[in-house]
Amino acid sequence: MDWIIYFFIISYFIFLILLIQAWNGLKEPEHSETDYPLITVLIPVRNEVANLPDLIQCLENQTYAPDNLEVVFIDDNSEDGTYEHLIAFSETTTVNIRVYPLEADDRDKISHKKAAISHGVTKSSGEIIILTDGDVSFGKYWVQSFANVFQRTDSKFISGPVVMDSYSFMDDIQSLEFSSLIGTGAAAIYYNKPVLCNGANLAFKKEAFIEVKGYEGHDKIISGDDEFLMYKVSKLCPSKIFFLKSDKAIVHVQPESSIKEFYHQRRRWSGKWRKHPNPLSKVLALYVFMVHLSFLLLFILGIIKLLPVYTVILLLTIKLLLEFVYFKQMYLFFIKKLKILPFLISSLAYPVYAVTFGILSNMGRYKWKGRYYKN
Repeated sequence: MDWIIYFFIISYFIFLILLIQAWNGLKEPEHSETDYPLITVLIPVRNEVANLPDLIQCLENQTYAPDNLEVVFIDDNSEDGTYEHLIAFSETTTVNIRVYPLEADDRDKISHKKAAISHGVTKSSGEIIILTDGDVSFGKYWVQSFANVFQRTDSKFISGPVVMDSYSFMDDIQSLEFSSLIGTGAAAIYYNKPVLCNGANLAFKKEAFIEVKGYEGHDKIISGDDEFLMYKVSKLCPSKIFFLKSDKAIVHVQPESSIKEFYHQRRRWSGKWRKHPNPLSKVLALYVFMVHLSFLLLFILGIIKLLPVYTVILLLTIKLLLEFVYFKQMYLFFIKKLKILPFLISSLAYPVYAVTFGILSNMGRYKWKGRYYKN
């Protein structure tokens, strides 16, 4: 068993080095405000009334030419007055906002968020569609940043940077994991092997969405509206997937406010790997599980003295050093402070967490937007 543990641990060190190399290799595009293609910001929402004022403010602050920008909201049967508040905002704001309810027929044929996005695409006028969520915030150059890349490259799909804000120790732990996912997704795109992106910040050509027939073939799967679409576009255009490494394109999301909400979110994230259409994504999920299982076994075998203590300490030290370098460069980009105590606890405890959720992802139910789903 020892050689299997050492194999996965050493391969993980190489994996981290590749992630660091990829992040450093991604270059920030030159910023410009001269090109203004017609862009639609598409936002599927459900029960987001508390977040709407800040979101509308972010949209109103955009420097992008207002005549070439529209915002399409698709409301998925909200129960808190979201739809009515959006209608009210659309009548007073300076932004060109259009609001549509998600039809019952659409919800019956396809999973809720995919149905909302698909419906929104049909209502969009823009040749470029930027997708985000209802509980986010972003800077004034957000739309322009995506326009720059589409104008300067032949990209069909662009994944943008997302950072999780943090206000407490638990938030710091969540933010670390979230940053690792964003960094891994960026690195995979850098190596032309796209597997991860985040639906809070991505963009695609409308023609590409239509050409790949949207979510057809994966429309009943609850999660994966971001990664599944990226995979379909990458199969059609392998070299036209980009990661937008620009601080002007950063979208901020909020951490889960309770252990229960955190649990359900991670169950949703971890549960989609078995149904993922990309074989590489399944391999990556299994690989990550085996890596953290190996670290867990390393620690246990060290405790019961079946492995030399100095070997355990050495390998854990290398792990901490490489992960520190990785997270440090990510946090510098996101203009966040990497706090040592949350980092140490997260790094040392993560194997237990990863193995636990790797097992739980194959069973039971989770809650999302007030609805229960089964993995």
